[in-house]
Amino acid sequence: MANRAEQNQNKRLASAILAAKGVKMDDWLNDKYQEIITENTNLLIKSMAAQAKQPVQEAKQEDRYDG
Repeated sequence: MANRAEQNQNKRLASAILAAKGVKMDDWLNDKYQEIITENTNLLIKSMAAQAKQPVQEAKQEDRYDG
């Protein structure tokens, strides 16, 4: 895993490359988020199906956290 300095350097370089290509960083990031979601649709569906099979547990008043 990259340390904070490496992450910052990579972000600056990627931002500069994207700007040179006329691509907004937020648009590019959104595309990357969509890619990972699309690539893992089956995993998400399986996870949601497994979650739906779990019995719903209602929190008792004494178990709730009020912050």
